[in-house]
Amino acid sequence: MAVVAILVTVVAGLVGFAFVCWYVYRFLSRAVRWCISSQSVVPPASYDQCTSTDQLASSLVLSPPSAPSVNGAKRAPHLYTARGTSSDSARALQTLLKSVNAPHDVKRALLKEVLASIEAGKSDVREGVVIQHLAGTGWAWPECDEWKHEFKKRGRWPDTWRSLGLDEEIPVEPASVDDAMKELTSTEMTDWLWTYAPSLTPRPEKPDEVEQACRTYLTWEQIRREALARYQNSLLNFRKSQDEARCRLLAHTLGMTICTYRTCVDMQRMQKVGVWLFETRPGSEEDPIERDFAARFNRGELQGQLPPFFPGDRCNLVHHHNG
Repeated sequence: MAVVAILVTVVAGLVGFAFVCWYVYRFLSRAVRWCISSQSVVPPASYDQCTSTDQLASSLVLSPPSAPSVNGAKRAPHLYTARGTSSDSARALQTLLKSVNAPHDVKRALLKEVLASIEAGKSDVREGVVIQHLAGTGWAWPECDEWKHEFKKRGRWPDTWRSLGLDEEIPVEPASVDDAMKELTSTEMTDWLWTYAPSLTPRPEKPDEVEQACRTYLTWEQIRREALARYQNSLLNFRKSQDEARCRLLAHTLGMTICTYRTCVDMQRMQKVGVWLFETRPGSEEDPIERDFAARFNRGELQGQLPPFFPGDRCNLVHHHNG
């Protein structure tokens, strides 16, 4: 009997230990999920949660499969179905272009050319078309600015933004000799010496000697005058490159909007011959922001939204048969 009592005590202890481990595991899992979610990039506070693609027709809806079941089994909670009828793709593009501040005739001409491209069977929007219509016109894209602020605040940038250089900082006006000498080439500093110290002998040749000579023989006003001209030129080039990069980003976003619209239309047609389900996948598994948005959509957390979830997003809708 003593042996039995000991065995019962040992078993009870093991069971209790297992329960404690299970509760600790649940607690740690929730803590880890909370930490991950707190780092997720979220839309800016002023961002309209209903994207342009959702508004392409009031009757085109993506709904989570809450009540219906297929063959007696509930559908996976992360899959979506499409219902209703579609409208033409102009509605989606017009809604997206409403977020762009530009002369009405410019946006109308851009939309007309994009729609002509779509009618010709093309799903992408040529970057050159957008650059031709918008670059240098002083156009603005407040939604893009808000997302840039959000990405900068989080310290995380989508791959598309980095590839276009949209994560680069605007040049800063030099406020000291050290600022003025940053990123200068030896040739530029030598030119300064020839301009302001032409009689200097012997002429320094090594880069560090040239820099030291500039610091020694040139006044701050002379250095500042040259550095300011260089800064203004850099600022002009930066603004031009950023303007064109934003045009390319808008072209990409317009193209992704068209792709989503066509997927929705295809989905409705396919549902007439069977039950098809939506989910979304990131354009690149290497992009953590796209992975995050795709996962949240597939978990049903992005109600009323469709990709592109942000300017430059490459997430795409995919559909497959539920059976």
